[in-house]
Amino acid sequence: MTRVTTPCRLHFGLLHVPTLENAHWPNEPALPIRRFGGVGMMIDSERHELTVCVEAANEWSAVGPSADRALGFAKRVVEASPESCRKPLQIVVENCPTEHTGLGVGTQLGLAVARAVTTELWGWEVPAVQLATMVGRGERSGIGVHGFEHGGFIVDAGKTGSSGVGQIVSRTDFPNWPIVLIQPSLAANWFGDREQQVFARPRDHGEAIRLTERMCRLVLLGMLPALHEGDCRTFGESLYEYNRAAGEPFVPDQGGIYASPQAKAIVKCVRDAGVPGVGQSSWGPTLFAICEDIAQAQSLKARLDRHFPNTCCESFATPNSRGASRGNQSQQPYHAD
Repeated sequence: MTRVTTPCRLHFGLLHVPTLENAHWPNEPALPIRRFGGVGMMIDSERHELTVCVEAANEWSAVGPSADRALGFAKRVVEASPESCRKPLQIVVENCPTEHTGLGVGTQLGLAVARAVTTELWGWEVPAVQLATMVGRGERSGIGVHGFEHGGFIVDAGKTGSSGVGQIVSRTDFPNWPIVLIQPSLAANWFGDREQQVFARPRDHGEAIRLTERMCRLVLLGMLPALHEGDCRTFGESLYEYNRAAGEPFVPDQGGIYASPQAKAIVKCVRDAGVPGVGQSSWGPTLFAICEDIAQAQSLKARLDRHFPNTCCESFATPNSRGASRGNQSQQPYHAD
């Protein structure tokens, strides 16, 4: 039996939302624009950890949260395996956070299943980028794929073609700054066909380029040096501005920078509390707040409890700088009710 545990990820925003009719820089037809890219990090949290177990069996089966989706990922990997490795499997999803909340659960589930299947049947660990191709993940952002392999704070430079996973250009251990996760009571509906339609919407090419250039400055001259210097406030201010910029292309779709008016109000509440590094992870509804120490994190949680009673679910997370881990046996078997 092979057991894989992986953290979830926070996605701070795409570096470039491509326009369908323009694949090159203005006045430079030989210079392709790198598409998508982005910035994000992996986090550890008991409530948001994902664990999958796989072992050979006489027939296919899957149990646990998101079992049907896990089974689909496993069958895709087996179909892409050498003939001698095409065997039925038993899939046990021991723990899986709720999908479509902005934490990259679909990608981590697909990669965890693929890593467990290939290790169990092939006998060695396949690189995460290859696993992503097998299960159809990393179509836009490579943060979750590279984070699965390496953990840490990641800058993805995107890709020039229509396939493959974006190129990782920076991977940094994240300081031990506690992170408050806030999950407003908002229905998760930014995935599948609706997400495809958003990216297919016509956009202004020049505006997209200018926004990318602005966001690149925030990464290179703001976030990365602040991380290396251990400067939480400067990092937080740069992250806040970056995350707001990342939301601008989707204002017509979301109705604002953030996924809801409540999310906007929560961001303001966090900023008013003196915590600059706050924003929305991917499509949300999960929001994050990067705190300087646990005392600030606890104070912020108490403030949110007062201002948003019964509407938010806060939990603490810590940076993950390791990526996924693998074991040879299940330690916490799943029992169906």
